[in-house]
Amino acid sequence: MKLKAIETPKTMLGTPVELTEETIHERLAKVKANMVQSGIDTLVMYADKEHGANFEYLSGFIPRFEEALLVLSQTNETFLLLGNENMKMAAHARIPNKAIHVPHFSLPNQPMDPFVPLLDL
Repeated sequence: MKLKAIETPKTMLGTPVELTEETIHERLAKVKANMVQSGIDTLVMYADKEHGANFEYLSGFIPRFEEALLVLSQTNETFLLLGNENMKMAAHARIPNKAIHVPHFSLPNQPMDPFVPLLDL
């Protein structure tokens, strides 16, 4: 194998594209239609920094440094289970939701009170 010099690739500079509310609602409708077609009453999406694309697809944000769950039901209820640092993000989510504080989704050495078992939440 021989290495050879190549031309420097051209840099692609572009303008970020904002997702419209219409796009977010279309995504939500598609997910819910697939839930109905598949007989799924409630969909639970896990997310963390490395595995947040599905969560972001609907919510508009990736939980940074913490774990999170997005719980979507066919009855139009959406819950975001979030740790300490991400609780503030629920207000900025792109879909209506109810935020539920789950301290144990937080970084280590963060306040973990009050402890409520996940099943109870």
